Amino acid sequence: MGTFGKENRDIMAQNIQQQIRQLILLSCEALKKDTLDKGVWIANDEGAITYRLVEFYLNNNEFRRKNNLSLLVRFQIETPVNFQPMNNNYLGRADIRIVGMNYLQNGTSLGLIECKRLDGGAVLKREYVKEGIDRFTGVIAGCVKYPRSNWDMMIGYQVALMQFDVMLKELNQYLKKKMKSAVMKELTFCKSGNDWTECVSTFRCIDGKERPIGHLFYDFAGIIQ
Repeated sequence: MGTFGKENRDIMAQNIQQQIRQLILLSCEALKKDTLDKGVWIANDEGAITYRLVEFYLNNNEFRRKNNLSLLVRFQIETPVNFQPMNNNYLGRADIRIVGMNYLQNGTSLGLIECKRLDGGAVLKREYVKEGIDRFTGVIAGCVKYPRSNWDMMIGYQVALMQFDVMLKELNQYLKKKMKSAVMKELTFCKSGNDWTECVSTFRCIDGKERPIGHLFYDFAGIIQ
């Protein structure tokens, strides 16, 4: 009975993740289309992109209705996570925390998302690793800032034209240089569409435990100031 119940919960969790993934992709697509149609560009700032994405699309009930999405989830922006009782402070501040009905009962999250820009240059690639991926792993910083959730994810905003294959190769090279054997599975192509690419990866965190992290790269180059 216990095993059967766990299997059902796993299937439900996978279904919810797929619906959330669909909502994120549709929201990114609508953000780009609407911005191009209006001709009002977005500042080259990850906060500006994330805030607009959440307010006008991910948490927008009218947008959900138009796209026949009846998900009982919300996307919380810049949420403190991983409370430390010894110093009465939080280790991390997640760019986006996904919460559902269970959050009201037990405070658990459905997922945590870290958002980072990429422009093909070395500085933002380093930030994607050191200020992005490592918040989930703690390999570089020495501590895990984001607690484990059902779904750990990075969104890479492509804010300039670039050769994606080259960028991904350089990202993995820097990743292996900084995290070495902690990289159990480098960022590996999974699927793609017109403006997006998904990758998967797995890391051995500072606590010795494995942690898979999903990656969605979306091309916003045409709408950035």
